[in-house]
Amino acid sequence: MGEDGGEARAVALALATWRRREADWRADPELAALARDCRQAAEATWAAYRGLAVVDGCAACAGDNPGGCCFPEVGQSLGQACLLGNLLLGVELPREASVPGSCYFVGPTGCRLLLRDAFCINYFCPAQEKRLGRAVLARLAGLAGRENLAAAALETALLRRLNQARERPGRG
Repeated sequence: MGEDGGEARAVALALATWRRREADWRADPELAALARDCRQAAEATWAAYRGLAVVDGCAACAGDNPGGCCFPEVGQSLGQACLLGNLLLGVELPREASVPGSCYFVGPTGCRLLLRDAFCINYFCPAQEKRLGRAVLARLAGLAGRENLAAAALETALLRRLNQARERPGRG
């Protein structure tokens, strides 16, 4: 399978934290509201990307061009808050990479996360930019901005709760 630059360990740490905090976090009304906003924003972006064949294009490229836009360091840069946010939204985190030479979190049909790194949300390769055109890119930038803000709010709230519990992200 694909290379692992520590992502499997990061996933294991996120899952350990999740097991300790899930019940409290699911009962937290503020987190519920932030998660709802985040899900709506991410799903709107994903729907637009799917409708414009961005997801298909990126997935095909990741499989054919390992290390392209879905380069390994993108997955290595994800923090525990992003992984915990995905768990709160019901995403099953991958236990291993599936596209050799690419980001740990990319699969044969694209990214396996709902919440992604800002790079993944905002960046379009030159071929995608040309295909989509300026007007579509401007519309997508608005969706991406909303998703970035919602994800940041959720991740910040999760980190605050870990700090309040005097728990470092991913630690036992």
